[in-house]
Amino acid sequence: MVRRLRGWVFSIVLPVIVSVGCGASSATQPGSNEPTSVTADGDNTNQAPLTDAEKAEIADFIEEARKNFENGQDLLFSKRFTNDGKIAPPQAVAVLGKSNIAKLVRKSPKITSLTISNLEVEGAGKNAVATGTVAMDGLTNDPDNDDKLTKQVSVSCSLLITLKKNNAGNWRAKNVSCPSLSP
Repeated sequence: MVRRLRGWVFSIVLPVIVSVGCGASSATQPGSNEPTSVTADGDNTNQAPLTDAEKAEIADFIEEARKNFENGQDLLFSKRFTNDGKIAPPQAVAVLGKSNIAKLVRKSPKITSLTISNLEVEGAGKNAVATGTVAMDGLTNDPDNDDKLTKQVSVSCSLLITLKKNNAGNWRAKNVSCPSLSP
């Protein structure tokens, strides 16, 4: 199922993101037959496929974000998002904006282990999509004593991340979601 979902993402969703960008429209540069993309803020973006180095840069970015989340570093984690970034945790309401994402990390259960496996990155220009699998173990409040974190929980889900490179050349997460969940 995950392989089928990943195939769907890369064959349908990625071309749409690449062709329109994150809020972009296609255009042709004056005097050129080369198509470019013009984002909502007027930036022209190169739509060349991501290089292996760019894919590795994004994988490193995701690994650092994973460490920030696992260690409860709410502000460092939230800075990895665009200003209007969104995270949709499994079986929870989506959270919009950096400050709300930081609050989500602060209120999350105590994470004891967080891994991302089978990470694949594709994209072009300033847009990318990453998919993988997340496995997370943590502690939640004991039902008999709210002050104790003793109830062990484990969650696994597929991961879908859309990313955008900002004008400073840094990748930022635009949307993070876990569309399927396994307890």
